[in-house]
Amino acid sequence: MKGLAWAALPLVTLVVLLVLNLGESDRYEFGKESPLPPGNNVDPDDNAFSRIFPDLKFVHACPGCGECAHRFEIVENRRVLTIRDHDGWYKAFWAQDDTYSYSDPVHLIADWGNNGTAENPGGTWSIRLKTGPPTHAAGAAHDCGSLPREIAVDYVLDFSETPLDETYHSGDGPLKILQTFTWLVSNPGKPISLGWKLAGTPRVFVEPCACSKP
Repeated sequence: MKGLAWAALPLVTLVVLLVLNLGESDRYEFGKESPLPPGNNVDPDDNAFSRIFPDLKFVHACPGCGECAHRFEIVENRRVLTIRDHDGWYKAFWAQDDTYSYSDPVHLIADWGNNGTAENPGGTWSIRLKTGPPTHAAGAAHDCGSLPREIAVDYVLDFSETPLDETYHSGDGPLKILQTFTWLVSNPGKPISLGWKLAGTPRVFVEPCACSKP
């Protein structure tokens, strides 16, 4: 009898592996296994972008101009969301993790909720702006102060059950760049909050206003 039990062990193991594999069905309806195409992919009217930069214009006081206004040009505005699907041990020799890419957070949450082997989503968001020339007519050169010629910020996705508080990065003067904020709250079986956290320090390059140049 012992011999029969040992002989049946490989068959039992194979059946168990087969049942476990058949029980795991990956259903990623919205994600793409290929990376998102390069380039900017966030509309300036996007609600989250508007929270970081509510006005694409920088205004500074000047004794000569009164208010000197400069429009921002969006140089970079790219957001990438991902989910890693981690195969279980029972995948044996054909186990391989897959990464799915998204641009829509609703699609990401839907696929995460439908797949038990989906690991916590991640994401990055890079924004870079440049200020243009003054919007008023050119005049004689005068001391017009300084302005942020270029602003660059990077955010990482926060995926948790608890929404992030809205906080601002210190030391940015009139810019008031958001440091943390909640993006989307959902409940695909349990509470989920997507938010953004500032990665590192905003990179702000300051130089004299063009009105100061002859």
